[in-house]
Amino acid sequence: MKLTYILIDFENVQPASEDMSLIRGADYRVRLFHGPHQNRFDAEMVKALQPLGVQLEYVRCERKGKNALDFHIAFYLGRLVQECETAATPLGNKDAFFVVSKDGGFDTLLNHIRTLGYRAERVASVPEALAFGERTTTVAATKPAAKAAPSPKKVAASKPAAIAKKAPAATAQPTKKVANVTPPLKKAAKPDPWLRIIENLRAHPNNRPTTSTALERHLATFLGKGTPQAVVTTLIARLQREGVAVVNGKKIEYKIPDGKK
Repeated sequence: MKLTYILIDFENVQPASEDMSLIRGADYRVRLFHGPHQNRFDAEMVKALQPLGVQLEYVRCERKGKNALDFHIAFYLGRLVQECETAATPLGNKDAFFVVSKDGGFDTLLNHIRTLGYRAERVASVPEALAFGERTTTVAATKPAAKAAPSPKKVAASKPAAIAKKAPAATAQPTKKVANVTPPLKKAAKPDPWLRIIENLRAHPNNRPTTSTALERHLATFLGKGTPQAVVTTLIARLQREGVAVVNGKKIEYKIPDGKK
């Protein structure tokens, strides 16, 4: 079974209990890394984590200090990849790894893991990790199966010329006119929601949402009714990660890129 590991840098990101309650399914494994000073968890957080049972493991860093917890995460990540390598997992069924952290120091390590054939990403939130995981599963499920090679046709044995009968001349049949059929028009591909949001924010500099709540409401309305909440959450996380929307106190400041991304 292909597993999805979610490694949470709890010193850097403290997910809400509502986000943790979204992690459900036998193919998920959660590793929650916390510092020595983080020895108590909110009751709602415990309730959200409890259904995971043995799929959840708490990893406590015994020492304080800059990057101490980061090295713990890097060590465990390397060990998990090694376990998968030892098991000789087929390329298309390798485990996926998501580090929930805003620390860009993990990016080089994750990039190396991707060169080994694994899905490895740093995300800013648990919903973003789940959205990535669902996208990977959907792509793998929709890959077209390889077409079987046509079997060679049998060649009929030729009869001796002495007993071959002369075939009667074929009567010419009137040619039927084939009506011209116009092929149906292909549906235009839907534009990328990320590009649409960037263009919208660029085009309305005086009407941009000024708070996180207003931004979430704006994106949900702009993308249209029926847009999953996970998509909105993922896009907000990307706006913050790429520095397009910067939270300054209770306000949001925007740094819109000049060209399309």
